[in-house]
Amino acid sequence: MSSKYLCLDCGEVYNSSGLNINELFDDIWCPKTNCCGNLIEVDELLIPTIKILNDKGYMTKFCCSGHYTGQHPRAYITFYEGIDIPSVPNGFKKEMFNNCICLETTLPLRKPTIGDFYKICDNAKTLLKWANKLPYYEEAWE
Repeated sequence: MSSKYLCLDCGEVYNSSGLNINELFDDIWCPKTNCCGNLIEVDELLIPTIKILNDKGYMTKFCCSGHYTGQHPRAYITFYEGIDIPSVPNGFKKEMFNNCICLETTLPLRKPTIGDFYKICDNAKTLLKWANKLPYYEEAWE
């Protein structure tokens, strides 16, 4: 799936072309006038899920919906250090990765099939349904 950039403030989605991306710096700023929000790289299938999670206070760091043509087609969402999640979606597991929580699921390591593509799409739908049901971060820990 292709990567896009999502502004965490205004919700705009951008292609990498036309953005002034400096690999030396972590922060990429929204080019929209009067916004100046931080852009994060997001897999296209996960844009709605990542927007919901960040809007609810579950700040995400990295994500991938999986790659149909990849040798290791795993789907994951990594959250910033200190962010905990109250539940795990079906088919995913919660692991620690570089002091971050990582939700992950992996397809079998083999030549990809059309069924694998359907599984990637199903995983994205599972994550979206899960994110919609999560309480806001503050409410989850009261």
